[in-house]
Amino acid sequence: MKPLIQSWRSYLRTGRPIWFTGAYVAFSCAWIFLTDRLVGHFSLTVTAATRWGILKGFVYVAITSGLIYAILRRLSETNNDLANMVTIRTAALATSDEELRAREERLRRLVASLPDVAWTASQDLRIIFVSPNVESMFGYSVEEVYENPAGLLLERIHPENWQRFIAGLQALFSEGKPFDEEFRAQRKDGRWIWVRDRAIRTHSEDGVMYADGVLSDITERKEAELARIESDQRYRLLFERNLAGIFRAEVGGKLLDCNPALVRMLGYDSAEELVGRASSEILYDPAEQEMLLERLAKTGAISNVEIRLRRNDGAVLWGLHNVNLLPPENGGRPCIEGMVIDVTERKQSVSALNQQLSLMQAITSTAPDGLFMLDAEARVTFMNAAAERMFGYTMPELQGKVLHDVCHCKDRDGAPLPSSQCAIAQACISGQSLQGHEDVHYRKNGTAVDVSFSSAPMFEAGRLMGSVLLLRDITSRKLAELQYQSLHDQFLHAQKMEAVGRLAGGIAHDFNNLLQVINGYSSLIVEERGSDSQLAKRAWAIHEAGNRAARLTQQLLDFSRQEASDPQVISLGRAVTEMMKMVRTLVGEDIELTTQIRTNGASVNMNAGKMEQLIMNLVVNARDAMPKGGKLNIETRIVNLDVGECKAFGYIPPGDYVQLSVSDTGCGMDAATISHVFEPFFTTKERGKGTGLGLSTVYGIVTQNGGGIQVDSTPGAGTTFHVCLPVVGPAVQRAEIQKCIALTRGTESVLLAEDEDAVRSLISDELGRLGYRVVEARNGLEALQLAKDAPGSIDVLITDMIMPKLGGQELSERIREVCPAIKIVQMSGYTDPPQQPSADQCLANLHLQKPFDLETLAATVRHVLDE
Repeated sequence: MKPLIQSWRSYLRTGRPIWFTGAYVAFSCAWIFLTDRLVGHFSLTVTAATRWGILKGFVYVAITSGLIYAILRRLSETNNDLANMVTIRTAALATSDEELRAREERLRRLVASLPDVAWTASQDLRIIFVSPNVESMFGYSVEEVYENPAGLLLERIHPENWQRFIAGLQALFSEGKPFDEEFRAQRKDGRWIWVRDRAIRTHSEDGVMYADGVLSDITERKEAELARIESDQRYRLLFERNLAGIFRAEVGGKLLDCNPALVRMLGYDSAEELVGRASSEILYDPAEQEMLLERLAKTGAISNVEIRLRRNDGAVLWGLHNVNLLPPENGGRPCIEGMVIDVTERKQSVSALNQQLSLMQAITSTAPDGLFMLDAEARVTFMNAAAERMFGYTMPELQGKVLHDVCHCKDRDGAPLPSSQCAIAQACISGQSLQGHEDVHYRKNGTAVDVSFSSAPMFEAGRLMGSVLLLRDITSRKLAELQYQSLHDQFLHAQKMEAVGRLAGGIAHDFNNLLQVINGYSSLIVEERGSDSQLAKRAWAIHEAGNRAARLTQQLLDFSRQEASDPQVISLGRAVTEMMKMVRTLVGEDIELTTQIRTNGASVNMNAGKMEQLIMNLVVNARDAMPKGGKLNIETRIVNLDVGECKAFGYIPPGDYVQLSVSDTGCGMDAATISHVFEPFFTTKERGKGTGLGLSTVYGIVTQNGGGIQVDSTPGAGTTFHVCLPVVGPAVQRAEIQKCIALTRGTESVLLAEDEDAVRSLISDELGRLGYRVVEARNGLEALQLAKDAPGSIDVLITDMIMPKLGGQELSERIREVCPAIKIVQMSGYTDPPQQPSADQCLANLHLQKPFDLETLAATVRHVLDE
């Protein structure tokens, strides 16, 4: 019964009873109305009417009972069906609940395992649901999102994307338009990510709208897209700015695209002029085009193929092509894409280089100089025929070998030469250049060859590859240079000595004038001292100092004189023997002195004083070289010098010579000192201990007398000076003016021309004391004018050789035009003697060498007047 009641309740809740009741009432009313109307058509009695009413009632009851039975039966069946259905549904619902719970669990796991974030939001943008993946994507936990459902995720949207995001959600809720946006959002750690949000609008049972969406992290994809865009931009930039021409064209068809470099290369103004042109209009040779297409068809790509192109102006361009065949796209035709580089200049350069190589091969094969090509380690990679002839090696013998180890492994003296000291090897390693470097190399047979070489580095891509070495055999030139240098050194030395000699003569001239005054007045003071012995002593000291100065000046004069003065025939051995006592005193007791005289009386023609001066200077030089004592040996002997031996003595003529050798065991000299040893004023002694004139005076005396001098010295082993003088026989001595023992007097008239006031005053006073009438002139012009004013009153002219306005020699010549019988005495502080009068002049001149004493002046004046 319970199921029936429930069925009825269910039935009633569905509204069916109302329809059934209505149908029943309508049927009853219709039955009564119709039966009553039918009975109304018949005239029935009361009985008949009653019976009809009863029948109608029974029929109605039967019908209604049948209907009720049918309804009740249906209700019973329905109740059974409902009971069965309830049982079935109950069992099904139990099963459904279990499956639903399983499905919900699987869905939960699925949502949790997905990388995307599922979310549900209300219309006011409050988060109702969010999947757990929100923590891995944004760094926030689900609880943190639920605690702030209205703003936590919305606040993390980038400001640039905020307006678009809000507008999209508003369109979703208002229009139902699906939401699909990509925007940047900030994670909890501050990092920005790209996300894609897709959402749809949904409704609840009560009609409330929601938004269900899915958030996907597209950072990698977005970065890839941005990288691809940047790559495309770079590619396009590379395409536009590439110096090589880049093109895309149909196979055998028209040009589809090209970059500006190709436009410029082919001489067009813009890419539009080129795009659309047939490839046959651009390629110069059809045969090359066919070759290009054939190779592309076989291999799909070609590399570094040179093909000629036709420029807009008709000129031919050589292009280096790299082309790829591209498969057809979207059913279109296949295309080719490639790059072309203008190699026209390179082709021309290669052609010119080939010509140069041919020329270089011809030059290297015919060049007289040796040519080597070395790698970076100085190994031989090439040598020409001249190098083979120069060193005696063939190319196979030297190839791959270090040149230094074969041809330059030792020095000129035979000592081993390491490669660190080899200029060629170091230049090859360092990449430096050498120009005109001279050194000695060795041939295959071991003989030395002097070479001059130049080296230039070879670089490739900034890397040192080796060097080129050019060598020239300069053996003959070096020999000639040595001979020339020897002669040149002698010439320079001679010039230097001549210049210094002139300088010495000039100094001696001025100094002799001073000494003339000093010696003259000191002699007068001694002569007129009276009873003042102290004054005489001091004056005599001045006179002696003047004499010493005069001797020093005489050394300068001897040095400057080109020829020896007053030569005499002197036995060299006797001269050395006579000087030994003086030499012994001079050198001191700490020096052992020995002599070896082997000349057998052989003589030389030179001034005796100069011989003494020569020996004494050599002895003093030897003594100063042995401050702590030593051995001094003086040796004389006769030698015969040939041409080779004469070179060591300054190229004196071959023949017999007397040789004087002075040897010491002192400190010795090095080569640099020996080269300057005969220079005037050169000295190795301390300041104030040497004048530097000793050895230069020796050199002057020896050369003036036709001899030569040689030095042998080693530092620490002593020095030997060898002097060679020509051997001579007896000779007649030159006559000299005999000086008077007493001062000679006179009364003649003397014209004195001297520009130095002190010298002029001294000579004038002395001649006046001797009784002569002296007329003074300060220069040559003044003396000439005085002679013209009194042409017959002057007996003798005493004139200095060097004066301003008019010199002594010219004055002597011009004064004879005024006074033909005048006698002349010439004075000079220089070394050169005055010019003698011509042959038609019977009156001779006499010469006074300053400084002279008063006795010599008096004797000379008297001699010239009496002659």
